Amino acid sequence: MSSRKKILISVLVLLLLLAIFWLTAIKFCCCEDDHKATYGHEIINDSLIINSVPFKDTTPFIRYWDLSNSQQTPYKTKKLTSAKIKLFPNYGNRQKQDIIKLIDVYGINQFFMDYDLTTGYVHHYTQNFFKKLTPEDFILVIKRDESIINECQISYKKVKNLGSRDSLGQNIGFFRQWKLSDIDMNNNKVNVKTNGIGSYYLQVKKNSSNQFKPFIPLWSKQPTQEGYIDLSKLNKLSDNNGGTAVILWENKANEVFFIDIHSSIKDIIECLVHVKNTYDVDPTLGIFDAAPMARKFKADSNNCIDFKTVNIKTSKIWYVGAGFGYKINQH
Repeated sequence: MSSRKKILISVLVLLLLLAIFWLTAIKFCCCEDDHKATYGHEIINDSLIINSVPFKDTTPFIRYWDLSNSQQTPYKTKKLTSAKIKLFPNYGNRQKQDIIKLIDVYGINQFFMDYDLTTGYVHHYTQNFFKKLTPEDFILVIKRDESIINECQISYKKVKNLGSRDSLGQNIGFFRQWKLSDIDMNNNKVNVKTNGIGSYYLQVKKNSSNQFKPFIPLWSKQPTQEGYIDLSKLNKLSDNNGGTAVILWENKANEVFFIDIHSSIKDIIECLVHVKNTYDVDPTLGIFDAAPMARKFKADSNNCIDFKTVNIKTSKIWYVGAGFGYKINQH
């Protein structure tokens, strides 16, 4: 065989080996355009993660139910590590921009306490609260959609894990928080005290080092006296009973899980206790906003929220009322 033929065959073999290597690399590469990585038959999507296992869930991850004598509709999410949301601005900017509805959502699930992640506005009152957080406290983190400004993916992490570019109002959000161990409880009873105008608030233990107020803004009009009240008597949800909370915990692998719940004090406390017993942790009770902004709104049959109804039931102070709803399509 001539030397020319030997060189030609060697070149062809080399090209064949390069082609095989290139095809194999494609199979395992990560595509930056659609945020998917393919590993054999598995496809991992940058989307909703439930129980730490990425998969397509065709069932709603929010459960609504009926609560007797309720003026509102309670809900609870599955255990999550992240979720897709749609942000909406505060009352002043909704009026200014003539925003009258929010579509493709389950409802309004959280109102922020005097800040707005659509504009970056943060009230100085909230800034002062934010400074009280300890390194072990949690904060909300958003990852914005590159093409739709008000769509994001939310997750939670600890303050000690914040980066130099993380900024309140830009990509992180604040909420007040207490550990389950901070709540003044005795067996199946919780300590409540009146606020002087007919409502009773959950109390924090006297020896707690929690940096926020000694009472927790979940309230009820059901008790007739202060002291330890059985949870079974705190089972209503209305404009003046119950509220909204996010329940958070971290596992040994430093994954942060959360459950959003809007219901009676009884349901919220029982959810905290269930997390404690199931995962052997001291879960955190987080509250974004209170008073009229603790009210939540379920979308209509077209998955739409009409802000006219929301405005009637909540505050009309210009800087309040920003928040988010969970998107119907999570993938």
